[in-house]
Amino acid sequence: MKKIILLIAALCCLLTNAQTVSTFLNDSNSIVDDAMTFDAQGNLYGSNFAGNSVYKITPSGEASVFISGLANPNGLAFDSQGALFVVEYSASKIHKYAPNGTLIESFNVTDGVASNLIKAHDSDAMIFTNVVDHSINKLETDGTITKLFTGAPLDVPVGLAYDNNGKLYIGNYLNREIYQLKNNGTVKYIATIPDSGTNFPYLGFISYANNLLWATNYGEHKIYTVKPHKLDDVAVFSGSTIGTTDGDISEATYTYPAGIIYNPTEDALYVSQYFNGSVRKISEISSYERPKLKFRLFPNPAHYFTIVKGILPDAGDYTVSIYDMSANLVYEANETSNFGRLFYKKIKISDLNLVSGSNNPSGSYIVKITSGITSQSKLLLVY
Repeated sequence: MKKIILLIAALCCLLTNAQTVSTFLNDSNSIVDDAMTFDAQGNLYGSNFAGNSVYKITPSGEASVFISGLANPNGLAFDSQGALFVVEYSASKIHKYAPNGTLIESFNVTDGVASNLIKAHDSDAMIFTNVVDHSINKLETDGTITKLFTGAPLDVPVGLAYDNNGKLYIGNYLNREIYQLKNNGTVKYIATIPDSGTNFPYLGFISYANNLLWATNYGEHKIYTVKPHKLDDVAVFSGSTIGTTDGDISEATYTYPAGIIYNPTEDALYVSQYFNGSVRKISEISSYERPKLKFRLFPNPAHYFTIVKGILPDAGDYTVSIYDMSANLVYEANETSNFGRLFYKKIKISDLNLVSGSNNPSGSYIVKITSGITSQSKLLLVY
């Protein structure tokens, strides 16, 4: 009897943790077919792009009009003070609303059409896309607008997502390509969301959760995962043919999935549907453990030179720093890997800037490799 009880408990646990899809909102009076965001209280806000309203939906699924009278409301984002920013697509304006729905301020986008937006990773500035000049822009808190990147390879950029390290990812609506905006103002190609030749072959929105990017493809009726540290590592997460089937993730179907947003308090994704206007909830989403930064030094101990060789968590930039045992920086180099995640750097011992002024570098040093916010250190002996 005890074994049977344990078996039942184990099965219940498996069922409880299964990835499932449910319909969170299905109300003909509250149509959410586009961008979404959450406030600090867990309320979901969603745009009706084909209409004129932004809806507020409580965690229990009760919907109400938050704002109306807009010409195609699009991107949504909250700042740290609880103000909601809303893109009015056809008016090319960005509006700022108080928590009670009162309009605080409006900003004109005079050189194109604003689409989506997201709060900056490190401030209350808003990052928004312009689908006319194919640009990424920054709206400062004082209303100043600056361009961060313009033109190819961006092609009607709409999707925006930050990872946990503050890296900004951008999704092209037309060709479904995803890029990362680098700190030096350039963009790096990440992946292309596939399409089989549907009648609506567009990338909707993107989100970031559990070390993965999540993307919707309208015409494929599918949700995809992207591993952002790899090249074109894309997989179907859920969806097949057009439909509204709830249940297990492997059997669920969608109708033109558009907006996608992650709720970390629930470990759940919310997906809006363009031609359907309902919102689906995906519980217990997949997680992915990112590769770690690893390196070694050889020779070590060293006399004339040492070689730093290893694997980065993400392909791209890294920094080599060397400190003496008094924590003085004696060497630093900013590098870019030309071999994907693999990196290789030869360092001459004579290049160490000895703080003591001595010509004898013999002793112990700390070699530190930094990539993004990740770092690792090792001891280097010089004789």
